[in-house]
Amino acid sequence: MATALRSTLERLVHDFANEVLGAIRTASLSDLAAETGRGAGITHAAHAAPSAGAAPRAKRGKIKLGRRSAKDIGAVIERVVSLLHTKPGLRAEQIRAELGLAQNELPRPIAQALSEGKISKVGIKRATKYFAGKRAAGGGGGAAKGPRKAGKKRGRGKK
Repeated sequence: MATALRSTLERLVHDFANEVLGAIRTASLSDLAAETGRGAGITHAAHAAPSAGAAPRAKRGKIKLGRRSAKDIGAVIERVVSLLHTKPGLRAEQIRAELGLAQNELPRPIAQALSEGKISKVGIKRATKYFAGKRAAGGGGGAAKGPRKAGKKRGRGKK
């Protein structure tokens, strides 16, 4: 009895697997990408070079940005400055969330806006807060290093 059941199950599994493989073989790449939720930018020419201003493509769960023009970066900078006028003191991850940007879309516009003086920052690393325009009285960019601890001496002193 167990042998008949086993052979029936093996036949059903084999038939099912063959049908699934047949369906996959006849499906288009865009259908497969839509079903798996991956490959947002998959085209039939999988190895085609990305065009200028191309939409972000998914690759192993990460978003790969296409080459952005100065105009595109300028538009992001203006959105950041406008946001910081209405909500000063946001951190980078808060700015990203407010503007709906990917993690790797923000560093270059932030750096360029800082260098152009359109925004300023206070703090270091993840505690950095950004503000629109230049900040007066010590708000221009934070210290490069943290404060020195009491009792620490620099260099070799004579004992």
